[in-house]
Amino acid sequence: MQRLDEDLLVRIAVALAERGDDVTMGRFVGHLPDAALRRILGLVDASVVLRVGFLIDQPQRVDSVIELMGTERLAAAITARQAPEHLDSLVRAAHEQNLWEAVLPRVELMDDPAKERVLALPAFQEHGAD
Repeated sequence: MQRLDEDLLVRIAVALAERGDDVTMGRFVGHLPDAALRRILGLVDASVVLRVGFLIDQPQRVDSVIELMGTERLAAAITARQAPEHLDSLVRAAHEQNLWEAVLPRVELMDDPAKERVLALPAFQEHGAD
């Protein structure tokens, strides 16, 4: 990916986001240089970034994405009124990808009603942070 044109990478990522192809983005984003990621983050909705973060093939890159995204934008994406089934699928993905270490500090940023919504999710009840 380092040899591909940055503009092309950005266009591909935005197109994937618009199509809702989170799985492909998850495979793709871990290989992007920070400069391309920074541009992409400015062009896609924070909820897309949040969903893709749970599907990223290279979980060690999640911290870089979070840093580039910024804590405020991340917290806003997490606390946004998500459909319960969407949040439930995010919790399931966190469990399947063993991402609790990355997820729980973000949940801590939520206000109390948002935390209660997460804790009430069936997937959280089933898996918690085990």
